[in-house]
Amino acid sequence: MKFRERPAVIDAALWDGVHIEPVQALDPGKFFSADGRGHLMFRVPGSSVTAAPGDWIVKTITGEFSAVKPDLFAVAYEAVGESEEDDLTATLTAAVTQLVAALRAAVKGP
Repeated sequence: MKFRERPAVIDAALWDGVHIEPVQALDPGKFFSADGRGHLMFRVPGSSVTAAPGDWIVKTITGEFSAVKPDLFAVAYEAVGESEEDDLTATLTAAVTQLVAALRAAVKGP
């Protein structure tokens, strides 16, 4: 069987190897530490994660954190509007456009 991943809006910050503040802003209660050589460390259930400069730090919809390499991030994620309402408006507009096109095709017939 094949499955499609459900769309979800996540929070993420790009680790630049220096500035921890954007990453810390994802969850002020989470402990992140930088090793002074550009690596960022944080704990996840059952292990710890080390992120390199250029990695994206992702907070999933379940609140868990992971480090994602930039090439995988670019394939898996896309930017959304500043608010969920912006994203919802774009989704609804696309759905209505598709519905109108389908109705026009049905009215024209084969």
